[in-house]
Amino acid sequence: MRAIKLFEVGDADQLTLVDVPVPVPRAGQILVRVEAAGVTFAETVERAGRGFPGLVLPAVYGSEIAGTVESLGPDTTGPAVGTRVVVPFILPNGMWTKGGYAEFALADPRYAAPLPDAVSSAESVTLLSQGLTAYLMLHKAIQVRKGETVLVHSAAGGVGGIIVQLARLLGAGPVIGTASTEAKRKYVSDLGADVVLDSRSVDWPAQVLEATGGTGASLIFEATGGEEGRRNLQCLAPYGRMVVYGFASGSLFQINPEEFLQLLFKNQSIVGFGSFDWLTDASIVRGILQALIDLAASGQLKLPTVEFPLEEAAAAHRALEDRSVVGKVVLVPSMPSSLGSHKECVARL
Repeated sequence: MRAIKLFEVGDADQLTLVDVPVPVPRAGQILVRVEAAGVTFAETVERAGRGFPGLVLPAVYGSEIAGTVESLGPDTTGPAVGTRVVVPFILPNGMWTKGGYAEFALADPRYAAPLPDAVSSAESVTLLSQGLTAYLMLHKAIQVRKGETVLVHSAAGGVGGIIVQLARLLGAGPVIGTASTEAKRKYVSDLGADVVLDSRSVDWPAQVLEATGGTGASLIFEATGGEEGRRNLQCLAPYGRMVVYGFASGSLFQINPEEFLQLLFKNQSIVGFGSFDWLTDASIVRGILQALIDLAASGQLKLPTVEFPLEEAAAAHRALEDRSVVGKVVLVPSMPSSLGSHKECVARL
């Protein structure tokens, strides 16, 4: 089968197309014919050598798949052969495992959620790392109150776009999103944001205050880090909460003594969020995926995708890194490639 293997960390060109045997499921595993493999920003960071420790190379890359169950391992209970499923790769310690950038992949049936015809395989992988993260933050990390103002940064991104939609469905409002380009801001508006601001503007905190009548946002979702992340304190409402779930800029933000006192006197809080501990429970994961799938199937959750052939995994990573795409980046093994022949692409096997 065709697969994308990472031999060593580095730039996107380290993702190499190879021919490898189709894996054979053992007890407790299912074999899935991959119809869509999700690409995440965290994978680009890890591939570049700046991610979590413990990556064992060489390895077939990718941590999200959707497709059709091809076979079950011995004495394995799971979805029947022919069932369309979406599956996150999760190990008992909560870290993602690999193997998704391929025509076939092994998966744990405990985490497999069946897909209805109304949700495509490409759409469904949006619900894995991005959908699970957004849902857990809104339902577990904090409690969204009806009518409270929500500020979502990087609202055109995978997590941000789902937060915007789920916040609206939960009765929050107004929902304010930020995005860097006119096209992205239109996209965020189409998702249901009431106000969309230019994230590159130097005075976006003042614009948030203006949009909220001077009060500020009751709930802020922050994943940028650095000085931009710190500036959220300028527009955080009294009793407001800021949820920090990443630092895409590569640097953390620190608060000074005056800002610390602000937190005290205004009863504000900064909440850290990581999904790994939640995702070790298969029943929680399946339940959340089912809730998200139901929303998508009913048309209440939009899941736009940008699809690349499997062979063009490097181009998919670059598109995600330079933020030139809007929607979930997905590799589709059945999509024809514009690259050279298969034989020309497997030189590093």
